[in-house]
Amino acid sequence: MIFKEKIVALFPFKFLLDVSQAKTTYVLKSVVITAIPALLLSILLSNLFPESKKPEYSYDFLNLFFGIVLIAPIIETLLLAIGISILSKVFRSKEYIVLASSLLWALLHALRSPLHGVIVLWPFFVFSLAFLQWKKISTGTAILVGFAMHFGHNLFNVLLTISLF
Repeated sequence: MIFKEKIVALFPFKFLLDVSQAKTTYVLKSVVITAIPALLLSILLSNLFPESKKPEYSYDFLNLFFGIVLIAPIIETLLLAIGISILSKVFRSKEYIVLASSLLWALLHALRSPLHGVIVLWPFFVFSLAFLQWKKISTGTAILVGFAMHFGHNLFNVLLTISLF
């Protein structure tokens, strides 16, 4: 209960703690609260640091779709599940598990581009929190919902990138 109260105090997205709602609704809401802030932060940081290294992607639709929208969420969700399992042995506090997981993912993404690491911190905070919540139902459900959230987040960003360039 302490975890729930602390997390709710952090931000007004109480739905993230409610695993009784429809998975589709949960995923759609999650995509909105991860993709839009990440997009706005990306625009802000790109304007503040125009000389910074940005991740380079092939703008071929099939490569973007399969690599970023399909393959990356599958691999990263499975790695997130393993990482959270390991972090659960290191930390007793779910708050620390979520924070450590999101920081590790931000650091990994920062290897490609430092600003990208900052941008993905929030989405991975949400992905990690959601994984822990849905794991109460089952690990399989947590992986499925986590993949769907990550897929939707990346799909939103790829479609936006394609429409702008």
